[in-house]
Amino acid sequence: MKFVFLFCSTVAEVIARLEEESDDDISEVVDIFMEPPAADEVVTDEDSDKSDGEYEFNVNHLGRKLLSTGCELRKSSRIRQRKQAACENSDTEDDPKSADGNSCTQHSPAPAPSNEPPPQKKAKTDKQRDTHVWTKKKTLPRSVGTGSYTSRQFRDLTDLTSPLEFFEVFFDNEMIDSITAQTNIYASQHNFHLDVTADELRTVLGGILLSGYSKLPHRRMYWYSSADVPSILSASIRRNRFDDILKHLHLADNEALAPGDRIAKLRPFVSKLQETFRDNNYLDEHISIDESMIPYYGRHYSKQYIRGKPIRFGFKNWAICSSTGYMYGFDIYTGKQAGTQYEFGLGGDVVVGLIEQISLPPNAGHKVYFDNYFTSYHLLSHLRQLGYDAVGTVRDNRIAKCPVKSVSATKKEARGSYDYRSTDEVLVVRWNDNAVVTIAANFGSVTEGKVPRWSNADKKKVLVSRPTLFQTYNRGMGGVDQIDQQVACYRTRMRQRKWWWPIFIYLVDVTVVNAWYLMKKVHGHADSLLDFRRHLALTLLKKYGTPSLQGRRPSLLPPDVRYDGKCHWIVKGDTERRCKQCTKKTVYRCDKCDIGLHADCFKQYHVK
Repeated sequence: MKFVFLFCSTVAEVIARLEEESDDDISEVVDIFMEPPAADEVVTDEDSDKSDGEYEFNVNHLGRKLLSTGCELRKSSRIRQRKQAACENSDTEDDPKSADGNSCTQHSPAPAPSNEPPPQKKAKTDKQRDTHVWTKKKTLPRSVGTGSYTSRQFRDLTDLTSPLEFFEVFFDNEMIDSITAQTNIYASQHNFHLDVTADELRTVLGGILLSGYSKLPHRRMYWYSSADVPSILSASIRRNRFDDILKHLHLADNEALAPGDRIAKLRPFVSKLQETFRDNNYLDEHISIDESMIPYYGRHYSKQYIRGKPIRFGFKNWAICSSTGYMYGFDIYTGKQAGTQYEFGLGGDVVVGLIEQISLPPNAGHKVYFDNYFTSYHLLSHLRQLGYDAVGTVRDNRIAKCPVKSVSATKKEARGSYDYRSTDEVLVVRWNDNAVVTIAANFGSVTEGKVPRWSNADKKKVLVSRPTLFQTYNRGMGGVDQIDQQVACYRTRMRQRKWWWPIFIYLVDVTVVNAWYLMKKVHGHADSLLDFRRHLALTLLKKYGTPSLQGRRPSLLPPDVRYDGKCHWIVKGDTERRCKQCTKKTVYRCDKCDIGLHADCFKQYHVK
């Protein structure tokens, strides 16, 4: 008997090899021999995943240890032929037995009826779906119903002129009243009579915005009377009142939190912002989707760690933005929920969810950009069917077995070389630049352009070939990075001992940036983001702040100034003060030191 042996290292490799061959191509009997488990291992043939309604062993759900077990594949050509001949002879003979004494067709009695539901039909796996016809066509056919981009707006905002008016488009009276009510409820639940008003809350917001560009080591320094600290916040609200409001600031009722929602304490605030961001935007042609990090170093289930990012620890926020940086929508990632099934993977489902959140109109000429964390062949195909043009860098294992030139082969070619393949729905282009980059799109064509690159051999810049699809991607991608950069310039510095506080102040900073972008888009110009934020903070503090009726403690005077003997003049003031030397009341003061002093105490105070 003739045997053919094929040695493979693991069970996973054997299964992958057998899946590549169809049943018609296999003319041999295939036997698989696996290494026995160790003596101390628990042996079981139970399916590793029965979440999809299976009732028996499934080869697609083998355990990790079994897949990595050593394995040997044996093929025998004569056994298969002998069994086929025996089965053919059994059709004409009375005894349906083959030459080896086994029945070719075993007739088993009808199974007894069972009350158990029949096994559900499994969805096709990626390997079964990745049967696409790839060709060398340069241009994808336009999908039916695709239109060109036209600029649209949801609201007429031309009557708004000041930064405060644009900020109140998002932080309107309804949101301020909601936060005020929840803050008072939270204070009463802790037996504290706060009774905060909407004007006081706006003053606190002004102080929060002030800390973004006027940074001090700690919060209480804003109420110092020294000349080196700004006095605008201390002149608008008393320190203890500010601390009490900030301590009890709350966004949702703790007694009515939705079970299972990991950001339930933020949900009313987040939902309101998502609505206002969506309803007050101008939808641009180019829209990008990416992740941003909210810095947080405490303990929380939803905290993420991303190596290599500027902010490595914090909460992950999925954002959809214009190419200029306006945030249309966002979604705070809180981890995978129990029972969640992803249709296009985590990244792909995020893309679909954000597009639905901002109500992006289909077949309207909008182009969506994302990076290789989100891109896959099936996502691009699905977006094309929905009427959205999309393009993104893609990983090598997500291009549905595209026969484009491999990464290792492309690296060996000259700089600027590229290869491409396409189906009726997706175009894949691989280009060799400083590194090999692969892009997939569901629209467009392969046209060659030029880009300057530095040549070490020629010691000058030379023109290198580049498919224009890469230029399109670079132009439309990066909106999320832009708003992250703007937020980081003047990030709020006031901190609180609440896990949700970093998310709250991040969204406040994003709202300021969105209001600034909206003002620029409506009027065609605007001041810098710093001037916009300063104008907004000063307006909130001066318009809604209430000066304290109680006197302030005089600032500390350095001894070098007190005893320098230069320009110390005694003058008469408008109100009485306490004498710094004898502590009695007097109307006289030192003009340079700005402290109350009697005429008799003036010399004693300034001489050692």
